[in-house]
Amino acid sequence: MKTGWAVAGALIVAPLLALAAVTFGYAAAGRACEREAMWMVHFWMAAPLALSLAATVLAYFAFSRSPTKEMLPLVATWNGAFFSLVIAGQWLAVLFLKPCMH
Repeated sequence: MKTGWAVAGALIVAPLLALAAVTFGYAAAGRACEREAMWMVHFWMAAPLALSLAATVLAYFAFSRSPTKEMLPLVATWNGAFFSLVIAGQWLAVLFLKPCMH
């Protein structure tokens, strides 16, 4: 496995997934409230979290398999972990503050 793809996934894709989670979560909230189907909002929080965690794990494997312990895979791992926590925090807000409260 090339380390470049794993590093790019955690450095670039993880922040984009955090933005996508909040954007699609807000977009799905109106329709979910109309249909009383909160699973739509939870899906749009769970899917980016899973993808961000997968990118973080790939970056960690790229770091741990590197014989010289390069800096960029380490930064990518921490970046992916940080944005995974950001997405989890966004999801916690959805869990505790119901979007359908009027």
